Amino acid sequence: LRKTAYGMKEEYDFAIANNLVVTDNEQLAELRQKEVDIKKERMKLSTEKSEYNKYLRNISRIELWEEKLDSAISQLEPIQVPEFTNYPLGDFTKLGRKVGITGFADLHFGKEFIVRGLDGEIINEYNEDVFKQRMWALQEELIHIVIKEELNEIKFFMLGDLLEGILRQSILQNLQYGVVDSTMILSEFLATWFNELSKYVALDIYTTVGNHSELRVLNSKSFEFPHENMERLIVHYIQSRLKDNRNVTVHDAKFMNLVSVLDLNILATHGQHEKDLSRSIDEYLRLYGRPIDMLLTGHLHNGKTQTIGINELGKNIEYLQFPSLVGCDDYSMKLKKSSPAGSYFIVVSEFGRSR
Repeated sequence: LRKTAYGMKEEYDFAIANNLVVTDNEQLAELRQKEVDIKKERMKLSTEKSEYNKYLRNISRIELWEEKLDSAISQLEPIQVPEFTNYPLGDFTKLGRKVGITGFADLHFGKEFIVRGLDGEIINEYNEDVFKQRMWALQEELIHIVIKEELNEIKFFMLGDLLEGILRQSILQNLQYGVVDSTMILSEFLATWFNELSKYVALDIYTTVGNHSELRVLNSKSFEFPHENMERLIVHYIQSRLKDNRNVTVHDAKFMNLVSVLDLNILATHGQHEKDLSRSIDEYLRLYGRPIDMLLTGHLHNGKTQTIGINELGKNIEYLQFPSLVGCDDYSMKLKKSSPAGSYFIVVSEFGRSR
């Protein structure tokens, strides 16, 4: 009551001071409505300012991380990048221009395990040493294909789940490294790995973030804080380490990447939100109004490709579900979709595609 009385007295004093002595109830209601409108406008401005400050805090926090990361990287011994090579197109008058499309999915670096069969035999083993052996073997195979096909450019897709992360407590029993150590070790290895590969071919690198690299803070659920993802830091690290390598272009990490290669529209995503890849191509067409000729995913640790139609140029519409680099683990065994570690390589030319 006291606050109400004070409010009425302020209104009365305001009216007296401005020669607006009000005796009519309708006029008094009008004054009160104007007061409410003024307060609403003030609240709008306050809310807008609060949201803007929140946006600035988020952006500033990300920039601070990147600045601290750049500062730390500057203290490291520089990577010896190869001399810039203007990779010649060669004489492709018969074959036309060719571009390689490849990548990897589900490295799950930091995880350590042994999967055994029914008789106790080892089906798959994974740790840091096995990871590095597979990565260097993959690079050797890529170099072989580059030389054989006379390629000068590769569109390279990192399809998410680069780290094992800590999505749930049960993961802790299979971790060789924690999230921070895994991030540092993997970031430096990938920078070195791409630097070596760039001695043979120009690399255009795209990254789609996965679910295992999410930081699920405050017991949050999947995709509740989608930008809190360690793969963004890994990519920024690689960008900073290879900033002087003119043979390598590293794009910022995204949830999806749409890339056009010789009139071929490629959409890359990790795949945790995909239920049916055949339907996903049509759904993305309706959602974004952009035709998708090739959908690249990972996530299920099981390689699969399928052609689902033909585009207006008479070329295949297809999806490629990349196998994992980690190979079969407890997750894939639970899904009964065991698959060896691997990748795909597609050569795209003006006259078609080959694997």
